[in-house]
Amino acid sequence: MYYLGGGTKPIGRIPFYRLLQLSLAVRRCQRKGFYRLSTLAAAMAESAFPRKAKTAISLLLIIGGVLMYVGWGIMYGSWNIFTPEHMGVYVIVVTLLAFGVLGLLLVSRQSRQK
Repeated sequence: MYYLGGGTKPIGRIPFYRLLQLSLAVRRCQRKGFYRLSTLAAAMAESAFPRKAKTAISLLLIIGGVLMYVGWGIMYGSWNIFTPEHMGVYVIVVTLLAFGVLGLLLVSRQSRQK
């Protein structure tokens, strides 16, 4: 018995040849492109959130990451990111920096496209 949607309860018994037909139909749609990726990406990239706010949040993330690194280094004397004792703190620092830089890159790319 085959299950639709990966569920645990069967919706109905589906013959194998019907599953093949469905998968071929999906592949045909993917090849033809009944949707345009650029259209979806453009719709997702637009938001009502102001550009200055996005930039400010990204800069705050970067500043927060740098301040956390410097503060932790001063308090505990650990400046090495790869020290196993303080790995969790530096994971947070790297995450803050990564999201900040990624946000700035996305804002700058969005402003270049306009």
